[in-house]
Amino acid sequence: GVSDCIPPRENRPFYLRHRCIGHDREQRRYWFVCRRLFVDDETGDDVRYYSTLDQFDVLLSYLDETGPEKLLVYRLQKRY
Repeated sequence: GVSDCIPPRENRPFYLRHRCIGHDREQRRYWFVCRRLFVDDETGDDVRYYSTLDQFDVLLSYLDETGPEKLLVYRLQKRY
């Protein structure tokens, strides 16, 4: 059967937003929402999402795991 992909704690009436996982070197923000990884820019005008493992792997290959994106890469891999 079909089940809801939103965790119960986030399905409350007053749950306003998800927590940003981190930022990359271009200051784009990363969010996990409903089993998808969303990435948006500072203005919110450019929003992208990744929903497959192949897309996720390609994205991870572009991030610098030794530089300023180290914490972001760690947090993404932790959820992988």
